[in-house]
Amino acid sequence: MLEHDRLDDAHTARCFYFEKKYHVAYDLFTIAIDNCDEPNNAKNYYYRSDCLYKMKRYSEARDDAMKCLSIRPSLIKGHIKLGKALYSLGKYDDAAKSIKHYIDRSSLESSKDVMIARELLSHCLDSASQVGGDRVDISDKLPQEMLFHICEYLGTKDLLSCSLINKLFSELSNQDLLWRRICDLEFTGKVLNEYTKQVHNVTPEHTYKKLYYLAVSDAKKSTTTVQEVCKFRWEFEVLYGNMAAIKGNCKFDEEGIYEVTIDMYGTLQADQMCWKLDDGMYLVVNNFPSLCFARRRDWGLMFTNELSSMEAQQEMYKPLSEI
Repeated sequence: MLEHDRLDDAHTARCFYFEKKYHVAYDLFTIAIDNCDEPNNAKNYYYRSDCLYKMKRYSEARDDAMKCLSIRPSLIKGHIKLGKALYSLGKYDDAAKSIKHYIDRSSLESSKDVMIARELLSHCLDSASQVGGDRVDISDKLPQEMLFHICEYLGTKDLLSCSLINKLFSELSNQDLLWRRICDLEFTGKVLNEYTKQVHNVTPEHTYKKLYYLAVSDAKKSTTTVQEVCKFRWEFEVLYGNMAAIKGNCKFDEEGIYEVTIDMYGTLQADQMCWKLDDGMYLVVNNFPSLCFARRRDWGLMFTNELSSMEAQQEMYKPLSEI
């Protein structure tokens, strides 16, 4: 590659960096580093370290800062990048040493940068005194199988927090087995029912983490559609004073026909009525009181009023001709 092309890579990367588009800048700095001779790579590592820091990938940010300083020890701002990464990793003593090294050699640096460095040094020393030294990074001490086993006991928020610790925990916390367990716990195993596969175009490529977010998003919906109602066979229960509840099942079609089957006194009775959906929230069957729509967290659908309730069944509706 020509020298001006190498410079263009680094220049473009810095443009994205100053626009705070750190993910794009990181990729471009990586290309620049791969295409550049090592003596000229110090600043590329310097900027990529800060991109990684902004992306909360602190272990990699530390490694890049150290690489920057190994190539050009005179680039004393690299000690600030190193100190910030070490501080975020809980290595307070090492962070303090790195930042102090910068302050001691900062005669040519701006007073603002030095002031920020002094403030960070103060935080490092305070944190080190509160915890009695550096925290222990268990990812360096325990095998991955044991770390994965620890992650199995975490809830959603804790698992997402773990993904920000370092690259290893990011990979562990995205394991599909962990998110399948969370889906089973929070959505009672209904994440992959036939209806959701159709509505959300679920494919084998969907991870359980993606399915989890689909489920959370879907559970927040406060309305339904005619098409959605018609996808299911429904069970209902009607209360009549002190009498035993009357139960049965029904099916809605998009032409406004409501087919109902009631098991009354051991005898099946079938009937047809008209239905409509108002504002995506209220079900009206003939002249009966309206039923209000509700969506359960596990993608279950319900219509209820004071006297009756309907619940969509997990089984998809199939016409008699297909059974």
